[in-house]
Amino acid sequence: MEKSFSDSAFLAEGIIENCQRKNEIEDAFVIVEDTGEAEIRYANNGITTNGERLDRTITLAVTTSKHGRQSIGLQSISTLSVAEAVHDLIDEALMSAKLAEPLGVKETPLLPGELIEVSTDAKNALSKDDFYLSPESVESGIFKEALSELSSVFSSALKVKDLVSGFLSYEVTTTYLASSTGIRFRGAEQLGTFELVKRRRRPDRVTSVWDGKITKDFKDISPLAVNENLSQKLALSEKRVELPPGRYEVIMPPSAVADLMIELYSAADARDVFEGGTVFSVPKGGSFSSQRIGQSGFSLFSDPYDIHLPCNETFVATSNGSDTSIFDNGVELHKTYWLKDAMVENLRCSRAEASKYDISPAFHIGNLVLETDRETTELQDMIKKTKKGLLITCLWYIREVDRSKLLLTGLTRDGVYLVENGEIVAEVNNFRFNDSPITLLNNATEVSQSTTCYPRESGEWMPMCRMPAMKVSEFNFDSISPAN
Repeated sequence: MEKSFSDSAFLAEGIIENCQRKNEIEDAFVIVEDTGEAEIRYANNGITTNGERLDRTITLAVTTSKHGRQSIGLQSISTLSVAEAVHDLIDEALMSAKLAEPLGVKETPLLPGELIEVSTDAKNALSKDDFYLSPESVESGIFKEALSELSSVFSSALKVKDLVSGFLSYEVTTTYLASSTGIRFRGAEQLGTFELVKRRRRPDRVTSVWDGKITKDFKDISPLAVNENLSQKLALSEKRVELPPGRYEVIMPPSAVADLMIELYSAADARDVFEGGTVFSVPKGGSFSSQRIGQSGFSLFSDPYDIHLPCNETFVATSNGSDTSIFDNGVELHKTYWLKDAMVENLRCSRAEASKYDISPAFHIGNLVLETDRETTELQDMIKKTKKGLLITCLWYIREVDRSKLLLTGLTRDGVYLVENGEIVAEVNNFRFNDSPITLLNNATEVSQSTTCYPRESGEWMPMCRMPAMKVSEFNFDSISPAN
């Protein structure tokens, strides 16, 4: 098949060449992101909206010097027609740099292109010659089989007067990174998501259940199978029991575990840690890496080469942040442990911040995995071995309460069940919880093997997760929630 070439790659190179002609600009990099998305939404047992779209975002950063101190200008535009906008983009970025305050932290220089090593054995790795290839496209028939099954799901729901809603979404983003130092990188990330909510109106209330999944091609997604599972869960809610707030033994599915582990990962920000007051902070003179977070056997990591959750293996940043520097664009990413055998291993930080704190730099990677070397138990077996506890479906509206303890609050949603003597005996009311993800790692009594899952609360920014189900001896629910 003949290869086609990308105007995005040539556009990126053209912007860099124009920047190099301006004497006031020292260094520059440009990121062009071409995103194709297809989406189908459904509610009340029928499709409500569907469509496809293509977006292009161009981000340009330039550096200048003032009295020997470096300043940076950053501009971004979203447009598919860029011919007239490019020169304005460069001028605006340069003006932004001139008006900006000098950088407070001595940044490391942009990497030279020859330092970029692309692993040829990686599933989505691309050689430098591939920089010029066209963006990956969204296949128009990506939803064909899923839609066929959804039609049957809608029909079966109508027969029993249930209501089905949710969405199918598929997004492909091709990123082109070019710098005045010679970096040339093209990376493509694909992600499909599927969510299904099923509601049943009863004489005294409405009950609802949810499931969500991620996929690369929808070949492993069966709406019929998900619907059957949700129907079985709805049948468990025939009986309703009201329970008071309190501390309960809880079984959490991988989705709920993922949402809590993402909060733990978010707290591992080096600048915040060294400024003090976070759960990872230690007294002056101490080492963050001497801390144990939970029981031994648990490891939390990110890996761009994970065969189940592949993502870009080169770091790309369109803005600066407490743990992110645009000067790190082009850094090759590797498997990074945040916790290793429950000991803190790395904190997210740029090369400049790492130098400041005398630690190793560690960069954001687009997936998160929690694994254990302990003996594992399937979720159904956890239920069978539970004398009295709660099985939850997912968590929602999670917010930080106390960063020094990583105390969070949030809600249960779409199915909480009472387990007694190894059986699910009734649906119970929803709760607001006040607890920490560290509780899971400290109080886990049983864990399953880790599986790919979709975190319902945090799926928009960290959808690619692999987590175990966990039984936790004690989790705090401090009030009742009316959430459905």
